[in-house]
This record gives sequence, structure tokens and C-alpha cells, in this order.
Amino acid sequence: MQCCSMDKADLEVHFQKMSKRFYLIGGINDPNLKQAFISSIPEPLGDETSRLLSAANKQFADITLGEICQYIFRAIDKMCSQNKFLQEYMKQMKQFDRICINKELLTKCPKNPTPGCNCSSCSSKPSSRIRKFRKKKDDELNDHTLCVLQLS
Repeated sequence: MQCCSMDKADLEVHFQKMSKRFYLIGGINDPNLKQAFISSIPEPLGDETSRLLSAANKQFADITLGEICQYIFRAIDKMCSQNKFLQEYMKQMKQFDRICINKELLTKCPKNPTPGCNCSSCSSKPSSRIRKFRKKKDDELNDHTLCVLQLS
């Protein structure tokens, strides 16, 4: 039985159904079934719950199914607070983008180069290519090209 939702109410219903099955199987203290319970929730939430359990030095054999459910809810709260922090950070970065539009703070050359720009990438002259080893076309023959006349 797999739970795909990360909503607390849905996880609570999932916990109730799984606990009934655990009692029917008789695996209340079986660490493998407790691991199966963590595997039945969405992967990022299960990984975070496992990290919280290992940080608290808890083993699956030592804790109950209810404690695992409490750790799952703590993991949800932690993930939500991390998400909120990252969203606030991204809002601040957008403000920095607006601040850095100031011309004195620009580090790149503008799209339309100004006459006083010293950047090598802003050069307005097209680069001339060396045509040393290119084969000349027929219409590019010079005066000093050797012409052979056939006498008949």
C-alpha cells in the first residue's frame, strides 16, 4: 500500500490503515515492517524521516509505529520550513537583480557598444580573417597570374 500524498491529513489516514495491517500481521515490533512503512510514503519524505531518525540515534527496533509517524510529521515541517526559506531567498535575489541593473555596477558590456567602451568583446570592427591557404576562385585571378596561350 503506497501513499503518494504529502498532505498531513492523507498521511494520517495512511498511518491508520497501515497500523491496522501491522496489528493483523502481528509485526508491531518487526523492524522490517517498520522500514516498509517508511518506504510506503513518498521518497523525499521517507529519506528525510530516515535522516531525522539517524540524527536522533534511533533504530527501527527501538521505536514504535506512532513514533515513526511523529518523525514523519517533523520531517514534513522541516521540509516546509526549508522550502519557505528558499522562496524568501529567491525573492531577495530578484531584488538584487533589480539593484544590479545600475550602470555603475554592470560587469558585462552592453548590447549596443558605446564609443568609450574598452572591452575587447565590444569592438565594432569585424575581424578580418586570414585567407592565406584558401584556394582562389576564378574571378580572383590577379595580373601576375601566368597565362598560357596556345598557338595554333
